[in-house]
Amino acid sequence: MYLAAEDSPHEAWSTVRPDLIEQGATEEAVRAIEARLGLPAPEHTAGHCVIAAADGTTIVDHATDPPHDDLAFVDTRPYAARLLEWDQRRVAHVVVTVGDNGADITSFDVNHRTETTVHSDEVAGPGPAHGPADAVAHACEAISARLVVVAGDEGLTGAVSEALVARLPVTCRVVTESVDSLDDLVDLVVRHVADTVARTTVEQLRDHRFLRTHEAAVDGVNDTIAALAAGAAERVLMPDDPNDQRRLWIGAGPTDLSLTQVGNFVQARLSDAIIRSAVLQGADIYIIPSTGETGPDDDTAAFTS
Repeated sequence: MYLAAEDSPHEAWSTVRPDLIEQGATEEAVRAIEARLGLPAPEHTAGHCVIAAADGTTIVDHATDPPHDDLAFVDTRPYAARLLEWDQRRVAHVVVTVGDNGADITSFDVNHRTETTVHSDEVAGPGPAHGPADAVAHACEAISARLVVVAGDEGLTGAVSEALVARLPVTCRVVTESVDSLDDLVDLVVRHVADTVARTTVEQLRDHRFLRTHEAAVDGVNDTIAALAAGAAERVLMPDDPNDQRRLWIGAGPTDLSLTQVGNFVQARLSDAIIRSAVLQGADIYIIPSTGETGPDDDTAAFTS
């Protein structure tokens, strides 16, 4: 179940609760969801996800942006594609504000943030922006940052950025911004985080096109399922489409997948079955948007071994 609720999820829950009951959710599951929603959520939560088993066992996650719609499903396997997409948007990043009095460094990891101040005498240390650059590089290494935003005094940000480029791996982008207010900085950081996610998606699609020409990737639902059934999928690209109700037959093992009924296999939504198989096999999963004719068939693909 996914709810969009910035202040409280209870209003949204009152709307989807009857639908869950009508779909056959157990009383234990419904009570467990209500209990979970009654617990405090992290700061800036705008989206809630609760997955409940029939016996009331639950897992929960939160996002800083809401789902497009409130969603509630009862099925044989959890709808996890949106959880994976939320996780993709959690980009570890560092924000540095530079001024005459020093530099403030804030690290945003997946689950927490850390603040550090580098004083003006360190900013003026040996070499261009030596002090803050060393401190930022250390902060980036600690959280495996993929993005650094350097903002503040225009005369200092350039020097800090240049010093950082030489210290950070190529997987970490460094961008420089001149801002007038904290609100402007927040908006810019959000934009750069979203851009980092988009760049990663483009890289995934580019890698697929390259590997496809070398017979190291397949595309389309049928070939992706075949790769998973053969235990040959190393990474799966797939869309997040809650309206896709196609079914797949699955067995107890991670490679037990079939488009037709087999023995004691049970049915699951196709996307949920693909995710389950990939997770159990240790294959990576990346959620992609609809790409039309430029992307893989059915917006679904697998990198193969």
